[in-house]
Amino acid sequence: MITDSTLFNTIIATLPSFEQVEDFDRESIFTELLDFSKTQSTQEDIFKMYFEYNKYKKILHFLRVGDIILAEYNLKYIADKKIEYSNSRSAICMESLYSPVVAYYYYKKKDYENADNNLKTAYAKFDVLYQQGYKNVVFNFVEQKINEFRIFIHTGEIDKALWIIETLVTNIISQDGFYHFDCNFRAVCLSEAELVSYLNYLFDICSAYLLINKHTLRKNEEVAISFIDQMLRVLVVPVKDEVNTQLLMTFKGLEMIYRQADMDFFTMIVNLPAELLNKNTCNSFAYIFYKTIVERLYNSDSQLYEEAILFFKSTKKSKVYSLFIQRLLQDEKLRKVPVTANSL
Repeated sequence: MITDSTLFNTIIATLPSFEQVEDFDRESIFTELLDFSKTQSTQEDIFKMYFEYNKYKKILHFLRVGDIILAEYNLKYIADKKIEYSNSRSAICMESLYSPVVAYYYYKKKDYENADNNLKTAYAKFDVLYQQGYKNVVFNFVEQKINEFRIFIHTGEIDKALWIIETLVTNIISQDGFYHFDCNFRAVCLSEAELVSYLNYLFDICSAYLLINKHTLRKNEEVAISFIDQMLRVLVVPVKDEVNTQLLMTFKGLEMIYRQADMDFFTMIVNLPAELLNKNTCNSFAYIFYKTIVERLYNSDSQLYEEAILFFKSTKKSKVYSLFIQRLLQDEKLRKVPVTANSL
Protein backbone atom coordinates (compact mmCIF):
# COMPACT_ATOMS: atom_id res chain seq x y z
CA MET A 1 0.00 0.00 0.00
CA ILE A 2 1.30 3.45 -0.95
CA THR A 3 1.18 5.82 2.01
CA ASP A 4 1.92 9.52 2.34
CA SER A 5 4.89 8.63 4.54
CA THR A 6 6.49 6.47 1.85
CA LEU A 7 6.06 9.28 -0.67
CA PHE A 8 7.58 11.78 1.76
CA ASN A 9 10.51 9.44 2.37
CA THR A 10 10.99 9.16 -1.39
CA ILE A 11 11.61 12.92 -1.52
CA ILE A 12 14.12 12.72 1.34
CA ALA A 13 15.95 9.74 -0.17
CA THR A 14 16.25 10.91 -3.77
CA LEU A 15 16.85 14.65 -3.67
CA PRO A 16 20.55 14.49 -2.61
CA SER A 17 21.48 12.58 -5.79
CA PHE A 18 20.94 15.75 -7.86
CA GLU A 19 23.97 17.32 -6.20
CA GLN A 20 26.08 14.93 -8.28
CA VAL A 21 24.98 16.36 -11.64
CA GLU A 22 27.96 17.14 -13.87
CA ASP A 23 28.16 20.49 -15.63
CA PHE A 24 29.18 20.74 -19.29
CA ASP A 25 30.28 24.00 -20.87
CA ARG A 26 28.05 24.73 -23.87
CA GLU A 27 29.90 27.98 -24.58
CA SER A 28 33.11 26.26 -25.68
CA ILE A 29 32.15 26.00 -29.36
CA PHE A 30 34.12 29.11 -30.33
CA THR A 31 37.22 27.90 -28.45
CA GLU A 32 37.03 24.59 -30.31
CA LEU A 33 36.63 26.32 -33.68
CA LEU A 34 39.57 28.58 -32.88
CA ASP A 35 41.68 25.54 -32.09
CA PHE A 36 40.48 23.77 -35.24
CA SER A 37 41.51 26.69 -37.47
CA LYS A 38 44.80 27.58 -35.75
CA THR A 39 47.00 25.60 -38.18
CA GLN A 40 45.85 27.90 -41.00
CA SER A 41 45.21 31.13 -39.08
CA THR A 42 47.56 34.05 -38.68
CA GLN A 43 47.68 36.11 -35.50
CA GLU A 44 45.61 38.72 -37.29
CA ASP A 45 43.02 36.07 -38.20
CA ILE A 46 42.77 35.00 -34.57
CA PHE A 47 42.32 38.60 -33.45
CA LYS A 48 39.54 39.08 -36.01
CA MET A 49 37.83 35.87 -34.91
CA TYR A 50 37.80 37.02 -31.29
CA PHE A 51 36.50 40.42 -32.34
CA GLU A 52 33.71 38.93 -34.46
CA TYR A 53 32.74 36.36 -31.81
CA ASN A 54 32.43 39.05 -29.14
CA LYS A 55 30.12 40.97 -31.46
CA TYR A 56 27.98 37.83 -31.89
CA LYS A 57 27.76 37.47 -28.10
CA LYS A 58 26.63 41.08 -27.81
CA ILE A 59 23.97 40.58 -30.48
CA LEU A 60 22.64 37.45 -28.76
CA HIS A 61 22.54 39.29 -25.43
CA PHE A 62 20.58 42.21 -26.90
CA LEU A 63 18.13 39.80 -28.55
CA ARG A 64 17.61 37.86 -25.30
CA VAL A 65 16.79 41.02 -23.37
CA GLY A 66 14.53 42.27 -26.17
CA ASP A 67 16.70 45.15 -27.41
CA ILE A 68 16.17 44.66 -31.14
CA ILE A 69 17.55 48.10 -32.06
CA LEU A 70 20.98 47.48 -30.53
CA ALA A 71 21.02 43.97 -32.01
CA GLU A 72 20.30 45.40 -35.46
CA TYR A 73 22.98 48.06 -35.00
CA ASN A 74 25.61 45.40 -34.27
CA LEU A 75 24.42 43.13 -37.09
CA LYS A 76 24.73 46.05 -39.51
CA TYR A 77 28.17 46.84 -38.12
CA ILE A 78 29.33 43.27 -38.85
CA ALA A 79 27.81 43.36 -42.34
CA ASP A 80 29.42 46.72 -43.16
CA LYS A 81 32.78 45.70 -41.71
CA LYS A 82 33.11 42.83 -44.21
CA ILE A 83 35.80 41.07 -42.19
CA GLU A 84 38.10 39.01 -44.39
CA TYR A 85 40.45 36.20 -43.43
CA SER A 86 43.67 34.94 -44.94
CA ASN A 87 42.26 31.40 -45.19
CA SER A 88 38.94 29.74 -45.90
CA ARG A 89 38.90 27.70 -42.71
CA SER A 90 38.78 30.69 -40.37
CA ALA A 91 36.08 32.19 -42.57
CA ILE A 92 33.85 29.09 -42.58
CA CYS A 93 34.27 28.72 -38.80
CA MET A 94 32.92 32.20 -38.23
CA GLU A 95 30.21 31.83 -40.87
CA SER A 96 28.99 28.71 -39.05
CA LEU A 97 28.44 30.89 -35.96
CA TYR A 98 27.05 33.88 -37.84
CA SER A 99 24.11 32.15 -39.57
CA PRO A 100 22.55 30.90 -36.27
CA VAL A 101 22.87 34.41 -34.82
CA VAL A 102 21.01 35.87 -37.81
CA ALA A 103 18.44 33.06 -37.55
CA TYR A 104 17.86 33.97 -33.91
CA TYR A 105 17.45 37.63 -34.86
CA TYR A 106 14.66 36.75 -37.30
CA TYR A 107 13.18 34.33 -34.77
CA LYS A 108 12.90 37.13 -32.20
CA LYS A 109 11.31 39.34 -34.88
CA LYS A 110 8.80 36.51 -35.54
CA ASP A 111 10.01 36.29 -39.14
CA TYR A 112 10.12 32.52 -39.00
CA GLU A 113 10.64 31.99 -42.72
CA ASN A 114 13.92 33.93 -42.70
CA ALA A 115 14.89 32.28 -39.43
CA ASP A 116 14.45 28.87 -41.04
CA ASN A 117 16.37 29.94 -44.16
CA ASN A 118 19.34 30.99 -42.04
CA LEU A 119 19.27 27.68 -40.20
CA LYS A 120 19.50 25.92 -43.56
CA THR A 121 22.52 28.10 -44.36
CA ALA A 122 24.04 27.10 -41.01
CA TYR A 123 23.53 23.39 -41.78
CA ALA A 124 25.43 23.84 -45.06
CA LYS A 125 28.33 25.47 -43.19
CA PHE A 126 28.31 22.63 -40.66
CA ASP A 127 28.65 20.10 -43.49
CA VAL A 128 31.74 21.90 -44.81
CA LEU A 129 33.33 21.95 -41.36
CA TYR A 130 32.59 18.26 -40.87
CA GLN A 131 34.13 17.40 -44.23
CA GLN A 132 37.23 19.35 -43.20
CA GLY A 133 37.55 17.21 -40.06
CA TYR A 134 35.69 19.12 -37.34
CA LYS A 135 33.59 16.26 -35.89
CA ASN A 136 32.25 18.26 -32.94
CA VAL A 137 30.11 20.25 -35.36
CA VAL A 138 27.41 17.65 -34.60
CA PHE A 139 26.85 19.50 -31.31
CA ASN A 140 26.22 22.73 -33.25
CA PHE A 141 23.83 20.71 -35.44
CA VAL A 142 21.85 19.51 -32.39
CA GLU A 143 21.57 23.08 -31.08
CA GLN A 144 20.11 24.35 -34.34
CA LYS A 145 17.75 21.39 -34.67
CA ILE A 146 16.33 22.44 -31.31
CA ASN A 147 15.91 25.97 -32.68
CA GLU A 148 14.14 24.50 -35.70
CA PHE A 149 11.77 22.76 -33.25
CA ARG A 150 11.09 26.16 -31.62
CA ILE A 151 10.26 27.71 -34.99
CA PHE A 152 7.67 25.04 -35.77
CA ILE A 153 6.15 25.46 -32.31
CA HIS A 154 5.71 29.18 -32.91
CA THR A 155 4.28 28.71 -36.40
CA GLY A 156 1.74 26.28 -34.95
CA GLU A 157 3.12 23.33 -36.94
CA ILE A 158 3.11 20.97 -33.97
CA ASP A 159 3.37 17.77 -36.04
CA LYS A 160 6.55 19.07 -37.67
CA ALA A 161 7.93 20.13 -34.29
CA LEU A 162 7.29 16.67 -32.85
CA TRP A 163 8.86 15.07 -35.92
CA ILE A 164 12.01 17.16 -35.42
CA ILE A 165 12.30 15.93 -31.82
CA GLU A 166 11.53 12.31 -32.70
CA THR A 167 14.21 12.31 -35.40
CA LEU A 168 16.71 14.13 -33.21
CA VAL A 169 16.34 11.78 -30.23
CA THR A 170 16.43 8.74 -32.54
CA ASN A 171 19.73 9.92 -34.02
CA ILE A 172 21.26 10.88 -30.67
CA ILE A 173 20.60 7.51 -29.03
CA SER A 174 21.38 5.50 -32.18
CA GLN A 175 24.35 3.18 -32.03
CA ASP A 176 24.73 3.46 -35.77
CA GLY A 177 24.80 6.78 -37.66
CA PHE A 178 23.86 10.37 -36.91
CA TYR A 179 21.75 11.92 -39.68
CA HIS A 180 23.89 12.18 -42.84
CA PHE A 181 27.17 12.37 -40.90
CA ASP A 182 29.33 9.25 -40.93
CA CYS A 183 29.63 9.16 -37.16
CA ASN A 184 27.91 8.01 -33.99
CA PHE A 185 26.78 10.87 -31.73
CA ARG A 186 27.48 8.76 -28.66
CA ALA A 187 31.08 8.25 -29.79
CA VAL A 188 31.63 11.99 -30.28
CA CYS A 189 30.56 12.67 -26.67
CA LEU A 190 33.40 12.59 -24.17
CA SER A 191 31.42 10.35 -21.82
CA GLU A 192 28.00 8.89 -21.13
CA ALA A 193 27.42 11.82 -18.75
CA GLU A 194 27.87 14.26 -21.64
CA LEU A 195 25.45 12.24 -23.79
CA VAL A 196 22.89 12.38 -20.98
CA SER A 197 23.46 16.12 -20.58
CA TYR A 198 22.56 16.74 -24.23
CA LEU A 199 19.43 14.60 -23.98
CA ASN A 200 18.42 16.38 -20.77
CA TYR A 201 19.02 19.79 -22.34
CA LEU A 202 16.74 18.74 -25.19
CA PHE A 203 14.03 17.34 -22.89
CA ASP A 204 14.05 20.43 -20.67
CA ILE A 205 13.31 22.58 -23.71
CA CYS A 206 10.58 20.20 -24.90
CA SER A 207 8.99 20.26 -21.45
CA ALA A 208 8.76 24.05 -21.51
CA TYR A 209 6.74 23.93 -24.74
CA LEU A 210 4.90 20.62 -24.48
CA LEU A 211 4.52 19.44 -20.88
CA ILE A 212 4.42 22.48 -18.58
CA ASN A 213 2.25 25.59 -18.81
CA LYS A 214 3.67 28.19 -16.42
CA HIS A 215 2.86 26.69 -12.99
CA THR A 216 0.69 23.77 -14.08
CA LEU A 217 1.20 20.45 -15.84
CA ARG A 218 -0.54 19.98 -19.17
CA LYS A 219 -2.19 16.73 -18.09
CA ASN A 220 -4.42 15.00 -20.61
CA GLU A 221 -3.57 17.59 -23.27
CA GLU A 222 -3.11 16.10 -26.73
CA VAL A 223 0.28 17.70 -27.41
CA ALA A 224 1.76 16.40 -24.14
CA ILE A 225 0.40 12.89 -24.64
CA SER A 226 1.62 12.85 -28.26
CA PHE A 227 5.14 13.81 -27.22
CA ILE A 228 5.29 11.18 -24.47
CA ASP A 229 3.86 8.45 -26.72
CA GLN A 230 6.34 9.41 -29.41
CA MET A 231 9.30 9.11 -27.03
CA LEU A 232 8.07 5.75 -25.74
CA ARG A 233 8.08 4.47 -29.34
CA VAL A 234 11.56 5.84 -30.01
CA LEU A 235 13.06 4.41 -26.83
CA VAL A 236 11.81 0.87 -27.45
CA VAL A 237 14.85 0.00 -29.56
CA PRO A 238 16.33 -3.44 -30.31
CA VAL A 239 19.65 -2.63 -28.59
CA LYS A 240 19.14 -1.41 -25.05
CA ASP A 241 21.66 0.19 -22.73
CA GLU A 242 21.49 1.96 -19.38
CA VAL A 243 20.68 5.38 -20.89
CA ASN A 244 17.85 4.07 -23.07
CA THR A 245 16.46 1.86 -20.30
CA GLN A 246 16.31 4.69 -17.78
CA LEU A 247 14.75 7.10 -20.28
CA LEU A 248 12.13 4.52 -21.18
CA MET A 249 11.23 4.11 -17.51
CA THR A 250 11.14 7.88 -17.04
CA PHE A 251 8.71 8.36 -19.89
CA LYS A 252 6.53 5.56 -18.55
CA GLY A 253 6.33 7.54 -15.31
CA LEU A 254 5.43 10.69 -17.24
CA GLU A 255 2.78 8.76 -19.17
CA MET A 256 1.10 7.75 -15.91
CA ILE A 257 1.06 11.35 -14.67
CA TYR A 258 -0.17 12.90 -17.91
CA ARG A 259 -2.84 10.25 -18.41
CA GLN A 260 -3.82 10.99 -14.79
CA ALA A 261 -3.02 7.50 -13.51
CA ASP A 262 -1.46 8.98 -10.37
CA MET A 263 -1.77 5.88 -8.21
CA ASP A 264 0.18 3.87 -10.78
CA PHE A 265 2.85 6.58 -10.74
CA PHE A 266 3.02 6.61 -6.93
CA THR A 267 3.45 2.83 -6.91
CA MET A 268 6.24 3.11 -9.44
CA ILE A 269 8.07 5.97 -7.72
CA VAL A 270 7.95 4.25 -4.31
CA ASN A 271 9.17 0.92 -5.67
CA LEU A 272 11.78 2.37 -8.05
CA PRO A 273 12.76 5.76 -6.58
CA ALA A 274 16.43 5.70 -7.55
CA GLU A 275 15.62 4.68 -11.12
CA LEU A 276 13.23 7.60 -11.69
CA LEU A 277 14.89 10.30 -9.61
CA ASN A 278 18.67 10.46 -9.86
CA LYS A 279 21.44 12.67 -11.26
CA ASN A 280 20.56 11.59 -14.82
CA THR A 281 16.95 12.76 -14.55
CA CYS A 282 16.53 16.05 -16.39
CA ASN A 283 15.51 19.08 -14.32
CA SER A 284 12.03 19.44 -15.79
CA PHE A 285 11.15 15.76 -15.28
CA ALA A 286 12.37 15.89 -11.67
CA TYR A 287 10.22 19.00 -11.21
CA ILE A 288 7.20 17.15 -12.63
CA PHE A 289 7.74 14.07 -10.45
CA TYR A 290 8.29 16.01 -7.21
CA LYS A 291 5.42 18.37 -8.00
CA THR A 292 3.08 15.39 -8.38
CA ILE A 293 4.17 13.98 -5.01
CA VAL A 294 3.84 17.37 -3.29
CA GLU A 295 0.35 17.76 -4.76
CA ARG A 296 -0.65 14.43 -3.21
CA LEU A 297 0.75 15.44 0.20
CA TYR A 298 -1.00 18.82 0.03
CA ASN A 299 -4.35 17.12 -0.53
CA SER A 300 -3.98 14.33 2.02
CA ASP A 301 -1.50 15.15 4.81
CA SER A 302 -0.90 18.80 5.68
CA GLN A 303 1.83 18.02 8.21
CA LEU A 304 3.91 15.94 5.80
CA TYR A 305 3.28 18.54 3.12
CA GLU A 306 4.73 21.29 5.33
CA GLU A 307 7.69 19.08 6.25
CA ALA A 308 8.34 18.44 2.57
CA ILE A 309 8.28 22.17 1.81
CA LEU A 310 10.70 22.83 4.68
CA PHE A 311 13.01 20.13 3.33
CA PHE A 312 12.98 21.70 -0.15
CA LYS A 313 13.67 25.10 1.40
CA SER A 314 16.65 23.70 3.31
CA THR A 315 18.42 23.13 -0.03
CA LYS A 316 18.46 26.86 -0.86
CA LYS A 317 22.24 27.19 -0.62
CA SER A 318 22.93 24.04 -2.63
CA LYS A 319 23.36 23.56 -6.37
CA VAL A 320 20.14 21.60 -6.72
CA TYR A 321 18.04 24.56 -5.54
CA SER A 322 18.45 26.49 -8.77
CA LEU A 323 17.85 23.43 -10.93
CA PHE A 324 14.15 23.01 -10.19
CA ILE A 325 13.35 23.40 -6.47
CA GLN A 326 13.10 27.19 -6.65
CA ARG A 327 10.41 26.84 -9.28
CA LEU A 328 8.61 24.16 -7.31
CA LEU A 329 8.54 26.35 -4.19
CA GLN A 330 7.25 29.28 -6.24
CA ASP A 331 4.37 27.09 -7.39
CA GLU A 332 3.53 26.21 -3.81
CA LYS A 333 3.71 29.86 -2.77
CA LEU A 334 1.21 30.74 -5.50
CA ARG A 335 -1.04 27.89 -4.37
CA LYS A 336 -1.40 29.58 -0.98
CA VAL A 337 -2.20 33.03 -2.37
CA PRO A 338 -5.95 33.56 -2.04
CA VAL A 339 -7.75 34.36 -5.27
CA THR A 340 -9.38 37.81 -5.09
CA ALA A 341 -11.54 39.80 -7.45
CA ASN A 342 -8.52 41.94 -8.40
CA SER A 343 -6.45 38.87 -9.34
CA LEU A 344 -9.05 37.46 -11.71
